Amino acid sequence: MRTWAKEHGLLLANAGLFLAFFAGMILSGAAAYSDDQAAHGQPGVTVLDYLSTGHFFGGHV
Repeated sequence: MRTWAKEHGLLLANAGLFLAFFAGMILSGAAAYSDDQAAHGQPGVTVLDYLSTGHFFGGHV
């Protein structure tokens, strides 16, 4: 296992960074979407609810 991790260190680093930034995108997007909903008199959404919105899938302008 140690040899595999040493040989694939760049892959592991990139995968870790991808997951960290993707999680950050989800959290910040959910917060922005909830703020936008509140500004329009609608209830906010949870992070899990946010994942099923069009805003998460790129349908926002």
